Amino acid sequence: MTNSTQTKKVTLATVKSFIKKNINDLYIRMDSRFDGMVDCVMPNSEANFSKVDPTKLDFSKPDFGLEGFWHVGQSSDYFEFFQENNMTGFKVSNCCGSSILAIKKD
Repeated sequence: MTNSTQTKKVTLATVKSFIKKNINDLYIRMDSRFDGMVDCVMPNSEANFSKVDPTKLDFSKPDFGLEGFWHVGQSSDYFEFFQENNMTGFKVSNCCGSSILAIKKD
């Protein structure tokens, strides 16, 4: 992603487009998730990037068919650019937790 791309506002449409364009090279990392036992979002101590299965992609579901990802809609999702080491993509946070959708940089 270029610097000019990073100055644009990130929306759900931006993330969907990124997923569609990179589905065969997409990785996900779930940093936190809602835990009903304590009734709050808890950090995931075992957060690691794992390859997304492109055959499970389904934009009609709140998780898009991606294990470890959720969007709640109605302006309750927070999106931001993500860049770390050799990965670049987007971080999505909401009341269900936070996850990162990224691809490996060349």
